[in-house]
Amino acid sequence: MKTEIYDQQGDVLFFRLNGIPTGTKKKQDRVLVEGEVTGHKHQVIWGDCEVFENSNSEVFMRVGDTGALIGHDDHKVSFVEEGEHRIGIVQEYDHFAEEARAVTD
Repeated sequence: MKTEIYDQQGDVLFFRLNGIPTGTKKKQDRVLVEGEVTGHKHQVIWGDCEVFENSNSEVFMRVGDTGALIGHDDHKVSFVEEGEHRIGIVQEYDHFAEEARAVTD
């Protein structure tokens, strides 16, 4: 499964995919990521888009030919092109603790 970074909205990354992995289940909502601190959500606000999640809580989306708009209270609206995408979180590295962790908004 090839991935390539496509775009970023705050701490959320969009990666292009060549197919949604097997073992994912379609989510009932269109929320990509919920903020751990503010409670704000990165979510699909318009477009032909299905959101999927696997057992490791990884999120994927399949966007139709119209594209999709992703909204969040603290960021400008992002346009995501047609295709399949994996949703990622920006990682920061703590050199003192010698570990990487997800950036939270």
